[in-house]
Order: sequence, then structure tokens, then C-alpha cells
Amino acid sequence: MTISVIVPLHNAARYVAEAIDSILAQSRPADEIIVVDDGSTDGGVHVLAQYGSAVRTIAQQHSGPAAARNRGLREAAGDMIAFLDADDFWERDKLERQAPILEMDHAIDGVFGHVRQFIDADAPGIKVMPEI
Repeated sequence: MTISVIVPLHNAARYVAEAIDSILAQSRPADEIIVVDDGSTDGGVHVLAQYGSAVRTIAQQHSGPAAARNRGLREAAGDMIAFLDADDFWERDKLERQAPILEMDHAIDGVFGHVRQFIDADAPGIKVMPEI
């Protein structure tokens, strides 16, 4: 089975390299990485240029993350789809752990795992409250 990863991108130049790096570092590699640039104005597409043919970038007018994911779905060639937001990243073994579950039982339509929340205290407009 092949895996396509879809990343909607809108003004996340600050984070998108870490997201793409986490996909490329998977212990079970993705077969295709599609980034849908949803009308970004912060240069995120220029960050993606460093990945060459490893990342396919599709541009569209700003329509929101759902529209970007749907565009990626229409373009994807994989048997399985994985989504990653441009400001998030994966643990190294995410695909290795999840893909076999879908391969074993075709009645299963989706798999998800635990998430760990984090705050980028350096992000514009973020105020981190001190612990009480």
C-alpha cells in the first residue's frame, strides 16, 4: 500500500520545514507528500523549494484548510491518506505504527493516535501565562 501525505499551508512559513522534516524522517516513508498552498503570503512556498521533488506543491486561492485538504485528496495517488497541518509535526514512527492497522483490516476506515499539545512561546501574539 502507498501513503500520500497532505499538508494544507496558509501562512505557516515559520513551521512548515519542521513539519516536512518530520514526514521525511518517518521510519516507514511516505510515498508522496503534497502541500496545498492555500493563498499564503508569508513565503512558505519558498521554504518548500529546498525539498525539490520530494514535495509536490499545489497553489490555490485562499479557501480555508478544508478546501486545501480536499484539493490534496483529489491530487493524491496513494492508497492511504495521512494529514498533517503545516504547524505540527509527527513522531518518527507514526506511519510505521498506523499503516499496518489499515492494511490488516480493510473494514477500518481511519486510524488516529494520541497528540501532545505544545505552544510556541515565540509566536507573534502568544502570551504564555505563568503557572500558578
